[in-house]
Amino acid sequence: MRCESRFYGIAVDEVDGALGGAGDTLSYAWTSTAGTFDAPSSPTTSWTAPTTPGPVTLTLTVTDVLNGCTATDTVQVTRDPALPE
Repeated sequence: MRCESRFYGIAVDEVDGALGGAGDTLSYAWTSTAGTFDAPSSPTTSWTAPTTPGPVTLTLTVTDVLNGCTATDTVQVTRDPALPE
């Protein structure tokens, strides 16, 4: 099996996964070490940060269900303890 490398990015301000090529059937899995996603299996979602300060890792895994190829992107964000909860 040959998997093409495609970029499925995380934009922290939008929390948005890019769409695949024409005809692709993709599944999306958003995970984080803390906080919650409104729609963790959707291409786009909102993430609610935890109330405790510190680093949080957000991960998006996109899978092409036709051939099983996956792409994963991860970003680490840190809640500023000076900001109100």
